[in-house]
Amino acid sequence: MKIAKAHGIDGFALNIGKDDYSQKQLDLAYAAAEVVDFDLFISFDFNWYHIDEVDAVATMLKRYMDKPKQYMVGGKPFVSTFIGDGFDWAAVEKAVGKPIHSVPFYEPTAQNADSPSVSGLFSWYVFPLERVCVLIDRSAWPGQLGNKPIKEAMSDERDLLYMSLTDPVKKDYMAPVSPWCKSSLFPTEYMLMYSLHPLWQRSLLLQELALLLRDSLVRPMGTDPQAAR
Repeated sequence: MKIAKAHGIDGFALNIGKDDYSQKQLDLAYAAAEVVDFDLFISFDFNWYHIDEVDAVATMLKRYMDKPKQYMVGGKPFVSTFIGDGFDWAAVEKAVGKPIHSVPFYEPTAQNADSPSVSGLFSWYVFPLERVCVLIDRSAWPGQLGNKPIKEAMSDERDLLYMSLTDPVKKDYMAPVSPWCKSSLFPTEYMLMYSLHPLWQRSLLLQELALLLRDSLVRPMGTDPQAAR
């Protein structure tokens, strides 16, 4: 956290599944964040959670949403996801007893953007999605078709698509940005490194993205935590 803060990063997203150690690690992370003065929020991984598990999500969120270094937007605790289209965040709000600011990674559709259940949308196409027959290939790490790292220029195509859906309904858009990714998820490619830009170009990339997104959110990303366990 100290290193990240020294490099201008405001906080971490804590991607969690349903492991028996998740709560212990979250307790430690939030305690450390108080010492460092560093913001945190939970990103629920719906590879492990299911969209009908409102109570499980609400219970975990309620434990941390009032912690001193819980990231807040407009006075509301911020929360995100990996996938989970159709999850009922309004039901979570009812269960935790207060409004929340939910910006999940959902598919870029008008229905998702317009859902009263979400405060915005997040783009996170970090792995080649042709394996699930969704040919979307502009993301924090471009290329990646066939699980093979390729050299390809960054594109704002996905950002513009998301914003074309969120802007008209006055919702947030959180963009992914990263110079690299590693994953041990795929058995044929035990360790994949997707190189986008030399690290010295990262600050310029972030500046350009901040101008493009105006008051929206930028989430730096590097490692797939669920895959790397």
